[in-house]
Amino acid sequence: LLDSNHLISPRNASAVRKLIEHNVTCVLASGRMHESILRYARQLGLNAPIISYNGSMIKLSGSNEAIYHKRLPVDLAREIVSYCQKNGHHLNYYCDDRLYVDKLNEWTAIYHSQTGSDIHPVGDLKTLTCLEPTKLILIDNPATISKLLIEMKERFSDSLYITTTNPEYLEFMNPEANKGSALKWLSQRLGIPQAQTMAFGDNLNDIAMLQWAGTSIAMGNAKPEVKAVAH
Repeated sequence: LLDSNHLISPRNASAVRKLIEHNVTCVLASGRMHESILRYARQLGLNAPIISYNGSMIKLSGSNEAIYHKRLPVDLAREIVSYCQKNGHHLNYYCDDRLYVDKLNEWTAIYHSQTGSDIHPVGDLKTLTCLEPTKLILIDNPATISKLLIEMKERFSDSLYITTTNPEYLEFMNPEANKGSALKWLSQRLGIPQAQTMAFGDNLNDIAMLQWAGTSIAMGNAKPEVKAVAH
């Protein structure tokens, strides 16, 4: 939906509004926080549910109450926090739709420029590990992230859902959380048959959603793994 400058083109906006006029339910599904997706929903005039945090949360666009929420277990969140502190990796800690970090640095500046999300430094993320986060993101250079993706998938196996969105982001979520599971849950709640759903995506975190949707479309610049599963 967004271009390389994180903007919605007039053509895309027009297409979505035409769908709304024809009573098509248009749902934004993103790895971002709910709050950072909300401005795009308002821009498009959407009043449909929003899938956020890579499928960990679903909220109605005009509500602060989650109708669907899959959190990380506290013990695994604590383990990731300790690993990042020990190895000097920056970590974003998302809890109750707020973003917490140890301190502001070059990675928080990059993240803010890409998402516009408010960031709350707390000094030490271990003070938050009594809380079940919605998601964690380890941010580092792309080469490091590529290596850590393999290492972390081996380390946590089926205990966590681990994926990448941006080249600098390694994301950790509840193992039951992904865009496909969220789309399935929401479609059933809305009474929409699977065959009447359509999904668009371009990155690894879209694969589960594209596999579940009745019709799936990969963008021209999508990763090869994404194109491989799309109709």
